Parts: sequence; C-alpha cells; structure tokens
Amino acid sequence: MVAGARGAPMEQKLSVIMAADVAGYSRLMELDEKGTLAALMAHRRELWDVEVAAHHGRIVKLIGDGMLVEFRAVEDAVLCAVEIQRGMRSRNAGIRPDRRMEFRIGINIGDMLFEDGDVYGDGVNVAARIEGLAKPGGVSVSSSVYDTLGGRLGIRFEDTGAQALKNIGRPVHIYNVFIDDAGSGPAVLMAPPSQEVRENPPVKSGRTLLHVSRFANLSGNPDREYFAAGITQVSSRHCRASPA
Repeated sequence: MVAGARGAPMEQKLSVIMAADVAGYSRLMELDEKGTLAALMAHRRELWDVEVAAHHGRIVKLIGDGMLVEFRAVEDAVLCAVEIQRGMRSRNAGIRPDRRMEFRIGINIGDMLFEDGDVYGDGVNVAARIEGLAKPGGVSVSSSVYDTLGGRLGIRFEDTGAQALKNIGRPVHIYNVFIDDAGSGPAVLMAPPSQEVRENPPVKSGRTLLHVSRFANLSGNPDREYFAAGITQVSSRHCRASPA
C-alpha cells in the first residue's frame, strides 16, 4: 500500500477485472425511465448478485447502468459472464426486441487501485474499453485472459485480432466468447498453453523485438494463475525493442 492524495492508504492489487454496462441504455430510459430502472435493479438483484457471489466475485463499483467486478481467478470471471448472459437470454424471452435489456461484458487482467472509495488503474481502463467493443449480450476478453485459461474450460472463442482502444497507447488482442454453439462465424478452440498469442501485431523495423513467453504457475494452486498472467502482461509492457 502507498499513501493516497489525502494521506489515506492506497490499495493496489493485480485482479481479474470485469466491466459491464447495458447496450442502448439511454434509449431504453427515454422510452420508459421508471420501467427501465426497475428492470435494471431486478436484473442486478436476481441475476448479477447471485452469479457474482456464486463465482467468488465482488462488485467494487456501480456506475449508472455499468459496474466493475473483481475476481481472483480467470475461470470464475469467464464462467460468471457466460452464466449471466445465458440468464439474460432467458429473462429477455417474451420481451419485445426494442425493450430488451442486453449487457456487454469485457474481462481483463490488470492492476486495480483503490483510493477514497473509488477504483482506478490501467487494468480497469482496458477492461472498460474491451467491454465497449463487446456485442450486446456478448462477452469479450483480452489475450491475457485467453492465455491464462489455456484449454481448461473448453469454451470456444472468436479471434478479433489486435484492436486499437481509445486512449490506450498499445493495441490489445481481443477474443469474443461464444456463449453457446449457436454462434456463427470463424471460431477457434482454446489454444494449448504451449501456443503463444501475441498481444501486439508484428512490426517491421530495424530493431530486435523481444517476445516474453507466458510465466508458468508452479504453486499448484489454480487461484494463482491470474498472478502468472499478470507478470507476463507487465513484463511484455516494459520490454522495449533494442537496437539491432
């Protein structure tokens, strides 16, 4: 911990970060302000709170129609997101398409900084940007999440490539999660741990490029996978090309 701007302790920790919001929320509020707010509260209480708790997560911030959720394990975060989106499909059944409430979810591994009841950090910013690119009713994850999962969950992904994110200086490789087998389009199975996925696209230059391989979790505790992935991500960020 370090001291914050007001002298209070600032907590910083590496976490699995889920960012979510409602697609088209302003339009829904314009159509029916009270009904939309009541539906949002019901979805949070009856679905989000239940699934987050079941998957060992913690809601750290609510921002209007959006929220930030912290998890200790990547598996828990991804499974929680999938179950929430499946639950929302059931809850939206029978509701007119223009009145359905659909969440977008983005997941990333990175630092979270807590100060004066608020949360900050590059990892939070990236998660929020990934969420903004997710499809309504969908889940998108960073390459750090994808790599850490390995093949353990058997979930299918769509590789969208390296994406430029607003106000983020580096491209981030993003994958869309197939909620079920009804999805269409190109899909890839989870890559085995030996296959490396680069976060940044190849660069042609006269410099020597350094590629940091994924750190292995040797503790025997699967809950520490996020830590190994985080070290990989930070190491990759700080390795710069050296002169040839």
